[in-house]
Amino acid sequence: MSRMYTFHETVRGYFHIKNGYPCEDASVSLSAEDGRYHIAVVADGHGSSTCFRSEYGARAAVLVASECLRQFAGTVLASEETEDRFYQDLFSNPRYRQMTIRQLTDTILAGWYDRILEDYENNPPSAEELGEGAAEYENGKSPAHIYGTTLIAALQLPKCLLLLHQGDGRCEVFFPDGSVEQPVPWDARCEDAVTTSLCDEDAAESFRSHVIDLEAKPVMACYLGSDGVEDAYRDTYEALGGSHVRMGGVHTFYKALTCQLAKMGQAEFEAYLKELLPEFSANGKFSRSGSGDDVSVAGIVDLDAILQFVAEYECDVKRYELEEELFWKEDELRGKTRKHGILQKRLEEAQSALQAAQERQQELEVRLFQLRQQREEYAKEAGQAKAELEEYRQESQSASEQMEGKFLRVANEVRRFISEISDGYAQKEAAYEKMLEELSEYDERIKQGEEEQSAGAEEIRELEEKLAGAQAVFEEYDVKYQAIDAERRRMEGEIAALRGKTGGQKEEKSNGDEITGREDLSGMSGTAGLQNPMDGF
Repeated sequence: MSRMYTFHETVRGYFHIKNGYPCEDASVSLSAEDGRYHIAVVADGHGSSTCFRSEYGARAAVLVASECLRQFAGTVLASEETEDRFYQDLFSNPRYRQMTIRQLTDTILAGWYDRILEDYENNPPSAEELGEGAAEYENGKSPAHIYGTTLIAALQLPKCLLLLHQGDGRCEVFFPDGSVEQPVPWDARCEDAVTTSLCDEDAAESFRSHVIDLEAKPVMACYLGSDGVEDAYRDTYEALGGSHVRMGGVHTFYKALTCQLAKMGQAEFEAYLKELLPEFSANGKFSRSGSGDDVSVAGIVDLDAILQFVAEYECDVKRYELEEELFWKEDELRGKTRKHGILQKRLEEAQSALQAAQERQQELEVRLFQLRQQREEYAKEAGQAKAELEEYRQESQSASEQMEGKFLRVANEVRRFISEISDGYAQKEAAYEKMLEELSEYDERIKQGEEEQSAGAEEIRELEEKLAGAQAVFEEYDVKYQAIDAERRRMEGEIAALRGKTGGQKEEKSNGDEITGREDLSGMSGTAGLQNPMDGF
């Protein structure tokens, strides 16, 4: 006979503690003394201000459901004949199955209503608590809404696993082939912060259920969890690739629990849960943050059957954890890649600016060299012109004196000759003055070039400092960037190795997937004349 183990744990959520809210989750689990049936139940009271007694509503739901399931199991297992007839009818007659499930869920719902109405009558809420809706309750509105809660329940009998679900949260079933499913059909009305509830007017009709024939498809573990679990994972509603299939985080959470169960004794595991779940609510597990919500988990586990999957599940958990770390590492790289590119562009711009300034400085030095050479040559020409002018002056003066002394009688001719000499000198003097002006222009251009050269040298010095700064910033950032990229490549290598080791993922299905076993129960009417284990209940 298998070693079956049931457990449950509920913790107050991180945000509830932070904001002073009560714990609005509840859970319970139990096993028959003879080990013939096992029960696990989880409820999640609504956090709305109008559902201000959902804490009581959730506690009432798990207590009523567990008691109804216990009595139901006692009726089914009352005798071997009763049990055999129950399985035969349950698996062969869909209408009988629908009738049985409907009577069971109606009994749970009626019991829950009895509990909350009793509390409402014994402890009526104040007008302040009811707020704007006080008049509606005075006029006969059902008080159920203020106790609103979800409910997930599992009953495992020797040959069947019965699952009941109202509202959100998840039911995970692990099979001996290593696959994981969420076999209870999902209610599309449960979206974001909205969920169906025991307090809904159509609660009796909207209960979902699923029955698994354990002889056709054995089960090695069944886990129930409030939405405080699933809300911690990015892939809860969308497949993100790799092992991050839809609900991949939830699957991995329970695979990790399965591994801990296989390794620990029951007392150690229960202590582990009490420590794990508050931390999980705040910071998550295999994720960057927790849901902050209350967290409840419960389970029915075959301790012998799970042993063979510890190594495989540990690889799956490690792979998921690495892929999650890889996502955030790549996300960090995506942010840093932009800045890395900006810094690299700034460095390249600084290098280009410095190179352009250096090229301009070189061109300026060439021009200055050429100007200085031209001025030097022109200065030689000006010097020669000055010497010729002086020589001409002296010669013309001497000639004038001679002409005046020798040709006094021909004064007119002398004056004409002197005039010609003076004109020639004036022309040479004007030419020389022009050369001096051009030399002055050379000097001005050279001075301007030297000023540009000095300014260029200062620009180059500043650009060299800017380049050195950009280089230092880029290199410092690049070291971090390359380290992150190296860590990313390492993770990719580990993930590839784990993928090769496990040979790919086992089949994992979310709510609503068709399974091998017995069909889902929906939309069937009851029928008279069939044996019903609820008769006399």
